[in-house]
Amino acid sequence: MIFYFVLLFGVLAYGIYSSHRKGKVILNTVLVGVTVILIGYSSYMMILIRASANTPINENNPSNSFSLISYLNREQYGDRPLVYGQYFNAPVTDSKDLETWIPKNGKYVKGYSKTEYDFDERFKTIFPRMYSNQPDHVAEYKKWANIQGKPVSVNTRDGGTETRYVPTFGENLLFFFRYQIGHMYVRYFMWNFVGRQDDVQSHGGVENGNWISGIKPIDSIFLGNQDNLTDEMKNHPSRNTYYFLPLILGLLGIYYQLMVKKDKRNFWVIFMLFFLTGIAIVVYLNQYPLQPRERDYAYAGSFYAFTIWIGLGVLAVYEWFRKKLKETPSAISATAICMVVPLIMGVENWDDHDRSGRYIARDFAYNYLNSCEPNAILFTNGDNDTFPLWYAQEVEGIRPDIRIVNLSLLGTDWYIDQMKIKCNQSEPLPISMNHDQYVMGNRDIVYVVNRLNEAIELKQLINFVLSDDPARKLMIPGEKPIDYLPTNRIKLTVDKAKVLSTATVKQKDANLIVDSMEWTIKGQYITKSALAILDIIANNNWERPVYFVSPFGDGDIGIADYLQHEGFAYRLVPIKSNSSDYLNVSR
Repeated sequence: MIFYFVLLFGVLAYGIYSSHRKGKVILNTVLVGVTVILIGYSSYMMILIRASANTPINENNPSNSFSLISYLNREQYGDRPLVYGQYFNAPVTDSKDLETWIPKNGKYVKGYSKTEYDFDERFKTIFPRMYSNQPDHVAEYKKWANIQGKPVSVNTRDGGTETRYVPTFGENLLFFFRYQIGHMYVRYFMWNFVGRQDDVQSHGGVENGNWISGIKPIDSIFLGNQDNLTDEMKNHPSRNTYYFLPLILGLLGIYYQLMVKKDKRNFWVIFMLFFLTGIAIVVYLNQYPLQPRERDYAYAGSFYAFTIWIGLGVLAVYEWFRKKLKETPSAISATAICMVVPLIMGVENWDDHDRSGRYIARDFAYNYLNSCEPNAILFTNGDNDTFPLWYAQEVEGIRPDIRIVNLSLLGTDWYIDQMKIKCNQSEPLPISMNHDQYVMGNRDIVYVVNRLNEAIELKQLINFVLSDDPARKLMIPGEKPIDYLPTNRIKLTVDKAKVLSTATVKQKDANLIVDSMEWTIKGQYITKSALAILDIIANNNWERPVYFVSPFGDGDIGIADYLQHEGFAYRLVPIKSNSSDYLNVSR
């Protein structure tokens, strides 16, 4: 690879030098442009180098060209149709498994990538905006687009028919303009240049997260009577009002550039920057409702572009004064008037942007980690649980002996691979599965089929699920063998001597230790993440302390009755209590 890079840049360097010497302007410009583009893209090499170094935090492990492409395409976030695709209630008509290349034993072999679905053509449209079939998303589509739809008869699995209502293209566009443009872009734009109601996430409604100007007659039109607000709402630190002043100054800059200076060329340069980092991203992201957090950061480039026009607005004010005053008084007058805009924005934003003394995330991480015994395994849920703990370990060096296991990632093969190697001072996790048994496409879901009306030893169940014996699969004609658990009742026999010797249970509580832990799997299936948790518990043999940050999060496998509250974390112990709520788990 190094040879080809040297050869490529050597050819480009010679071409640039030769074309410049011979006066071939167009060729020289093209070669310089290609070189600059390649230099820009070469920064992605850092991702490959870092991943190959196997750093403690190595999400997606983009260590080869195929995993890098998947990483850059954000394939872990799923597909979203952009030009042509299905509505949320489209029946599936066909599916096929797509393949990719994965490294194995020093060479690339074909492996499962994802399943691609085809949908009923009657439920497809150009520019699809409402595509997610999650029930909570569907409810929001109906709310934002006032969906009535047109009736279409479809066949059901049992041989009957049912009527589904396909959204019209007008309703599709209504959702685009009301939610994706209005709620997910214009609202953020107005936050920056008009004012912000508060920092509470909004999914619609007038109570939280809207733009607000501070001019009561205008705000009352959109948000209702502002005189009836509580003191808490009026004095909320993130309630910032700019009275439209930044927006007006920016619009003045646009007018000045277009109408006064007649500078259409540079106007379109700024406009394209404004559009491509704003509305174009809205179209590309094709966001579904109920986003997990506000997404204003995605459009920062667009807001920066608008501030260029604010700067031109200052110049417009200066030139207006210049017609009546001399140069120095004009500059002083324009500065004095326009300085009101950054001053009011600074004053309004200081209290909610002052980060001094804000150590909550770091302190929570410190407390979580120090709630655990040495060499512990700590299961966390998602970004907010995990990232502060990673920071505490990797930056401040707090408790590097603890293995943090993010349950949102544990369903991926690359993350399980990382759990099976040493990280900092933490030894590999006791996972019995080999890579082929949990590679993408294998055991992503394990169904629960109650063929046995008794509790089965956990290790036996793990061995059953991991077996490739066709007799231990569900066989459906025309389908691949399906992995399953033959019971939802699990038993883990307890080695009392081991539990006491490892101080999992204190000697004074020895009489409380159960002979075997028994619990019931909830639901009709478990995910690969849950399977990995069970595998770890089955093979840990109480050697390492096991903790959860929450008993009812992504790792809820039905063991809440055996969790003991220690500090900020919940420890797995062979002592049973009745768990009735989130804060009153076990003992």
